Amino acid sequence: MNWRGLAIAGITMAMVAPAAADVVTVYVFSYDFSTDPTHTTIVDPVIHVGDTIHWVWQNAHHNVVSVEGSAEAFDSGFPTGGSLPYSFDHTFTNVGTFWYYCTPHGQDLGNGTATGMAGTITVEAVPEPASMAALGLGALALVRKRVRRKKQ
Repeated sequence: MNWRGLAIAGITMAMVAPAAADVVTVYVFSYDFSTDPTHTTIVDPVIHVGDTIHWVWQNAHHNVVSVEGSAEAFDSGFPTGGSLPYSFDHTFTNVGTFWYYCTPHGQDLGNGTATGMAGTITVEAVPEPASMAALGLGALALVRKRVRRKKQ
């Protein structure tokens, strides 16, 4: 393959390559969940389809369970013997807002939400890489332009 073929192949791969999935940590502590490791503010994450939530226990005797009927079903179980460190991961594959709770300290309200020790994960669609496509088309035009100049 010549340099033009390599350039076009590289541009094409850049235009269709999916973005790397993220892993977002949510801390499980005394009666709440948050992405803030200091627990100063309660922050529920907003992620993209394909991203993973990594729950990390800072206090034992809690669990993470999706509300019944959720398109994203998960159940972390409890730390074995109440021992820490303990963690649980779930990769989200659907768009939406997903409620979860701790069974001893929260409650599934039966309507897709929860109360008490509860949290949400908001999952958005993966954004289109429009800027990469535009960059790729611009680079392709430059390759074609150079080819024409050489022929003249």
